[in-house]
Amino acid sequence: MVDKPLILRKLTELDEYLKQVGEFSSVTLEEYSRDWKVRRIVERTLQMMIETCADIANHIMSCWLYFLEVVYKVKMCLKWQGIF
Repeated sequence: MVDKPLILRKLTELDEYLKQVGEFSSVTLEEYSRDWKVRRIVERTLQMMIETCADIANHIMSCWLYFLEVVYKVKMCLKWQGIF
């Protein structure tokens, strides 16, 4: 079963990261290249956003795989009973 509160919490995290990285939208390429602190903040925030997306995807996929496993077991039970 998909844990909706977990997904919503992760989406809230993503929204917060997006706001944080958005604070650097006015930084020029020259400033970005020159200032290691800006690079570190932006790159780390983007990394955290990617990891959060991966967490969401992994959770959804694990739920989907569990669902497929249950369907397979039901099908095998029905087949064993001669119903399917």
